[in-house]
Amino acid sequence: MRAVDSSGNTGAFSRPVLATSGTLLRLEGESLLPAVSATAPVSAQGNCCGVSWSGGQQLWFQGASVGDRVSLHINVPQDGTYAATVALTKAADYGIVQVGVDGADLGAPVDGFAPSGVAVADHGLGPVTLTAGQHTLTLTVAGRNAAATSSMIGLDVLTLKLTG
Repeated sequence: MRAVDSSGNTGAFSRPVLATSGTLLRLEGESLLPAVSATAPVSAQGNCCGVSWSGGQQLWFQGASVGDRVSLHINVPQDGTYAATVALTKAADYGIVQVGVDGADLGAPVDGFAPSGVAVADHGLGPVTLTAGQHTLTLTVAGRNAAATSSMIGLDVLTLKLTG
């Protein structure tokens, strides 16, 4: 979004944080900070390393060991079943992540390893039934690819599409 005055002059774009359009809830990872809890450092990381994240940042969890986790609050506007998708970062130093909501795993663990470069990839997690209000999203280091040099996790965007 950006401001436009009566003469047609435009201001700079604002940083996207949250968008809800009818049946779609899109949450920028960095907008979920501060974390409810974390077993390793977690912060917002700006574009770097040849990648541009949505909103210019990602949530960067510097997990080091299997079981390291970060928990974050998300707010859902209405009761329903949602198709959950995450955009996660992939790089040589990223681990295998298990995404969960309210203590239940969503989808299969996702391997964040990429042999070279840094990229963002979308991963469908399947359906999740949620009530309106606050829930806890958890990202857990579930393992590490044998070729990976670390176990970090990068969350660019969580998308929940109301399906029923």
